[in-house]
Amino acid sequence: MVMWMLCGLALAGQPKPWDGKSSDVVVVRDVSQSPEQLVAMFSDLNSLRRFFPSDCVDEWGMGEPSAGVGANAALTYNMGAMHRRLTIRVTKVEGHMVELEHDGKRGFITQTSWKSGPDGLTHLTFGSYVKAPPWPFKPIYFNKIHPQWMDCYQRALDAM
Repeated sequence: MVMWMLCGLALAGQPKPWDGKSSDVVVVRDVSQSPEQLVAMFSDLNSLRRFFPSDCVDEWGMGEPSAGVGANAALTYNMGAMHRRLTIRVTKVEGHMVELEHDGKRGFITQTSWKSGPDGLTHLTFGSYVKAPPWPFKPIYFNKIHPQWMDCYQRALDAM
């Protein structure tokens, strides 16, 4: 037991692979959809449900309304060891941005924003801004959950 404690103390001061790494899940790409189409897609939770892969976001329970500010739904995120049931609400819809809030103690904000991109495309940023979990869960988050969450968001945008 004492040896384990000494090893833990020795490693505590060592740099970790995730030191300085953002815990946010952000995907950026240029898309062919217009800003108007993006507002319609990202502010309508039924639309979001259609392009999110079911292996990473499922069990959608749609509320009323399902589109625009105030739209809400319950859903389950499945990313590696993370299986989190949350309520999602559309909190802001603007010409260049849609914001979704995931309620609760473990909730977070997801924001989609865009601006004019090259060659008539729209430069899209789709991201969830999350706080990394504390030790000892941090390695699991950065090694398993974060990469799977990034993959989920990439596949969602591929399906738009």
